[in-house]
Amino acid sequence: MVTYAPVERQALFLKAADILEKKQNDIVTILAEETGCTFGFAMFQSMFTPGLLREAAAQVHQISGEIIPADLPGAFFMAIRQPVGVVAGIAPWNAPLILSLRSICLPIAYGNTAVLKPSMERLQRVVW
Repeated sequence: MVTYAPVERQALFLKAADILEKKQNDIVTILAEETGCTFGFAMFQSMFTPGLLREAAAQVHQISGEIIPADLPGAFFMAIRQPVGVVAGIAPWNAPLILSLRSICLPIAYGNTAVLKPSMERLQRVVW
């Protein structure tokens, strides 16, 4: 299994956000054709998602533990946050860009592996 350092994950998220912004016109066209959404909703998705990626980039260094109040006198409890493993995301067909990225960005930012299952509608279009 490949593990990326937080700074590497951050760089990938920022690069993806930049690519989405540069390819905005192509993405709007693809979203409108694929889902039948209006130009306005496709534009909204293409403008919203770079922010999701940048927020995930900002979160890679925000993972921290915490001290938990103890019921036992003199006891010291501490929580350590660490990746949980594999996280599954399921995205419906009607807002594929936003809902796909929203389901996997933060789990990946926190060091988890993410598996995304697109809608069957999208899978059928790809397969056939």
